[in-house]
Formats: sequence, structure tokens, C-alpha cells
Amino acid sequence: MLSILIPTYNYDCSSLVYDLNTLCTRANINYEIIVGNDGSTTNMTNLKNLSSSLKNFRLLDFKENRGRSIIRNTLASEAKYEKLLFIDSDMQVYKDDFIELYIKENSPIVAGGIKVLEDKNPNYILHKKYERARSTNIATTQNLLVRKDVFNEIRFIENVKKYGYEDIIFSHRLDKMYGIKFIYNPLIHNGPIHTDDFIKRIGESTETLIELYKNDKYHKDIIESSKLLRAYLKIKRIKGLYVLGFKMIKKVLVKQLKSKNPNMFIMDIYKLGILCEHLN
Repeated sequence: MLSILIPTYNYDCSSLVYDLNTLCTRANINYEIIVGNDGSTTNMTNLKNLSSSLKNFRLLDFKENRGRSIIRNTLASEAKYEKLLFIDSDMQVYKDDFIELYIKENSPIVAGGIKVLEDKNPNYILHKKYERARSTNIATTQNLLVRKDVFNEIRFIENVKKYGYEDIIFSHRLDKMYGIKFIYNPLIHNGPIHTDDFIKRIGESTETLIELYKNDKYHKDIIESSKLLRAYLKIKRIKGLYVLGFKMIKKVLVKQLKSKNPNMFIMDIYKLGILCEHLN
């Protein structure tokens, strides 16, 4: 019936596993929960203890970090049931009928979405605001149900080493081939990113975006799935002027993004400037 697949890196998701196990047991279905420990350097004792106490839970403990795509593909290959539910390790169960809603679905791909809780900590405002603004009708592996035969047609691209966009291309291809059904079945995201780290990740993901754009195999898909890249292509002829202006106001943009009320339009301007700086 259902294989729940959770990759983790330096995050103790034992509470999530326990809660999902409870919901699956209550639903009275055939299920398994597989966590792939992707070379964590922190203590995974709680997960190891759970693997010996929960009969439907397996821990795949890899000593080296394989990366976001490879670990998910590995988990899918290990799965024995026809429905694959991908969940990120820093998620939390929000609704008691979370499993029941998914097992009722017959669509090949179903996205349940995420719920972003209020957090007054100023260090995480930017990421929290970004998630609220951009999480509607976007299918990510934070919470995504995929039929196994459909997954095996596409799978995650494994030759991208840096952060970002592997799940965007994956969901884009799924949507083109089968269509993604969106339902309200969210999980709470417990892993807010510090503003400084989130701004750094914009640079990392931009490098991945450029790598995919320059690869003939993914060129069309990444243009179709990235609004940022399509915006770049519209201003490509005046890129030099944009970069010049961007360098003049870059510090001002970063200061605004680090403020108590970061603006998502300012973030888009910043991301486009980073892309223009790096894409030749």
C-alpha cells in the first residue's frame, strides 16, 4: 500500500517517524517507513533505537553523504509498496487524518503542501515569509505522494552536486506527464533557515540553475519551470546595465532582506541580480 520515504542529514526525525507509525497503524494499512541517513555527522541514536522497536520501520544508515537526489532515488528503489510518500525529515504531523487522506487518493501524483507556523524570531523571518508566499500550489518533496511506476519513469537527476532545483525539475516533469493534484493535507515545516544562511543558499541554488540551463538534457525543462530564468532571458540583452545597477544597490537589497519586514519583490530583484552576475 504505502512506503513513506524520509531522507535525513544531521536531523533527528525520530518523533516524525513515531507519529507517522501511529497514524499508519490507526489506518490499518500495509505500510513501511524508511529513513535514509545520508552520512550524518550528528548522533542518530534515537533513530537506531526506533529501528529495533518498530517492526515497520527501517533505517538505511549510509556513512557518506550521497546528496539530495541520490538518497531519494535510493529510498524509492528500496520501497516495496505501490505508493511512495516523500517527506523531508524536518516536517511535523499537523492533521490526524494525514495518512487517511492520502490512501484515499488514486491520482498518480498528489501534493499535500506545507503549513508555516508563526515565528517571531527575527533570525528566521525571511525564510518564513518566503515559504508563506511561495508554498501555494508548488509540489516539493517536503510532502509528496507519487505512484511508484510513475516515479520510476522520471526519478531525480543525480548529476547536480550543489543545492537546489532537483525537486523543481522532478515535479515539473511529473506535472507535464501526468498532472499534479493539490490537496490540503499539510505538514508543518520545523526547519526554518537563518536569514544569513538563506541568502547564501540563493547563491548556491543560482549555481545549480546555471548548471542545468547549460546542460542540453535539462535546458528546456529548467526554462519552463523557473520564473527567475525566464525573467533573465527577457532582460538578457541589457544584462550589463542590470548588473551595473545591481552592484550599486546590492548592499541595500541585502539590508532590506535582513530587516524585520523583508519584501519578496526585493528578493526577486536580488536573485535576478545574482543570476546576471554569474551567467555568461
